Amino acid sequence: MREGTDTARGRFVQVVGWLVGVVGVGAAIVLEAGRSVSSAGAIAIAAAAVVASVAIGAGMELRARARLRSSWLDRLHQLTDDLAGAVEADDPAQVVRDAADRATADVVSPRAMDGERAAFLRSVADLCAQAHERIELHAGEQRARGDLELIARAYPRLAASLDVARVTETIQDLVVPEVADRCVLRVLTGPAGPIPATPVDPDDLGVAVVPLEAGGRTVGEMVLGQDDGPISGPALETARLLAEPAARALAHALRFTEEAHASWTLQESLLPTAVLPIPGLEVATRYLAATEGQAVGGDFYDVVRRPDGTALLMVGDVQGKGIEAAALTSTARHTLRTAALAGETPAGMLRRVNQALLYADAERLEAVGSPSVRFVTAVVVALRPSESGFAGVVASGGHPPPLLIRPEGGIEQVIVEGPLLGVFPEASFQEHPIEMRTADLLVLYTDGVTERRRHPEVFDERQLGRLVRNQLTSRRPEAVAQLILDTVVSLSPREARDDIALIVARVTGSPRT
Repeated sequence: MREGTDTARGRFVQVVGWLVGVVGVGAAIVLEAGRSVSSAGAIAIAAAAVVASVAIGAGMELRARARLRSSWLDRLHQLTDDLAGAVEADDPAQVVRDAADRATADVVSPRAMDGERAAFLRSVADLCAQAHERIELHAGEQRARGDLELIARAYPRLAASLDVARVTETIQDLVVPEVADRCVLRVLTGPAGPIPATPVDPDDLGVAVVPLEAGGRTVGEMVLGQDDGPISGPALETARLLAEPAARALAHALRFTEEAHASWTLQESLLPTAVLPIPGLEVATRYLAATEGQAVGGDFYDVVRRPDGTALLMVGDVQGKGIEAAALTSTARHTLRTAALAGETPAGMLRRVNQALLYADAERLEAVGSPSVRFVTAVVVALRPSESGFAGVVASGGHPPPLLIRPEGGIEQVIVEGPLLGVFPEASFQEHPIEMRTADLLVLYTDGVTERRRHPEVFDERQLGRLVRNQLTSRRPEAVAQLILDTVVSLSPREARDDIALIVARVTGSPRT
């Protein structure tokens, strides 16, 4: 190092000067003894030599120190430049280490500059410490930005489904591989109550459990796993940040599943489990509740086979939708079935329902102190085996008319006048006879089939009959029922869709032949 060499040269000159002075003093003494030169002159010469050498040496040392200081300042400037880009490097910590090594390489100084050298090294340390702080701040900002982006992606994906399995898969996809190498999501709330949490081995540093809490209860947990060592603190913080929306989504999905399960369970008691076979008659049914995710609606249907071979087809519509209409649906449907099995005529069956509903209204009035009018519409068709097929009787309580479609293309609306059920105490119901022969189709439906549609034209009873007549090569009831349901669903805005109940019956021959 040049600065160290100059310093050494300056000190060498000083030493030489002192030696010259000593020699001069010795020469003065010798000359004094020989009286060849005056001692004063010799001493003066020696003193001048000493002064000159000291001055030269001091000047060289001062110059060397100045160069050393300048070199250290240059190194600090270069270190600052090197550290400026460390935050953008692939390995910022290594960049800082390399820059510090270059700045402190071969740092030597005279003893007189030990304090300055220590100050230089402290400056290097301070600059490196500041660089590490910037790196940490930058890394924190990057993590925060990544967390915000993750949460921004998480919310719409978690809200896209109310299926527990789909929500679970979405959470796992969000966690792996951004947060951890593995993620197993366990649901801790089941039909039988809470499920025990996952025990974690404290010695297994590669596994961590993050609970999912919503509404004051733990609904699940994320079991995170890392292949190459313990899960980092920032990764755990990200997982805990994601746990909040994940827990809410899982809680909503669990609640939706529980409500849907309750609805399906209730609906099983409001609709027939199966349609018993009826000789000479092929029957298909369809049901669709208006409320997505709930099986319970205000519509119902039933098919009853009497011992004498008579088939009773019933379709009804209860005021209201969802769970609130379930009690009224149960009353109407079970009253109709009981009356059918007791041998009542269609008109007598409707009278029984009317009486049952009025009685229930009286009970509610007594309980709450205020009247509440809740009504039901229904249509009942009794089909008795005949020589040509079935002789039928139709009675209606304010319900849309059944459609009778002949093989040759004729469409008949079986219109029967009748009041709403559950409104008029003295209501009377009429009966209209029909005759069904081989290949005739009878369609019973609720007004959810013919209600308001998305398109400008109305899908009414006439268009329903034409759909069945014109667009089917096979008049099998299952195909007819499915075609009607698919058409109605495709034409109906979801928010305006009503409950749908359908019965399609086709005469396959006379049971008496």
